[in-house]
Amino acid sequence: MFNYLSEKIQNAKIIESPFKHVEIENFLSKEHLSIVLNDPQIHFENQKDTKNLINKILTSDYIIQNFPGCCNDVNDYLNKVIKELITYLNGDKFKKALESKFNINKQTDIITAIQKNLTKYEICPHPDTRRKALTYLLNINKDDLVENQ
Repeated sequence: MFNYLSEKIQNAKIIESPFKHVEIENFLSKEHLSIVLNDPQIHFENQKDTKNLINKILTSDYIIQNFPGCCNDVNDYLNKVIKELITYLNGDKFKKALESKFNINKQTDIITAIQKNLTKYEICPHPDTRRKALTYLLNINKDDLVENQ
């Protein structure tokens, strides 16, 4: 179902500056993007205050972790297609596509999760693990509002 994602990685041009990376617009198919955008566990209505927001997050089966609102267990995802997407992105075929694209020959693990970044969310500079060979981000926003905040 998601083999096209590995193909997009393999076919993407590597951009060398400021570091080796690829940028793939429209990574998910329109159908899969629509499912993610319209899933009430991923996107829900704005809340009037922090107390209501925390309650909404907790009642949407999010788990508070080091990054608030982050689900990292595929069983936490309620939508079948999103579960399958996360399973594929954590799978061997997708991992091999990334390793091949970026010439990664060392033993690596892959960890994919959906993280809900709240309005004005920022991540501070932090050390990463030496085992990490690559970071990827699939940014999914319903609109361009975050660009103006």
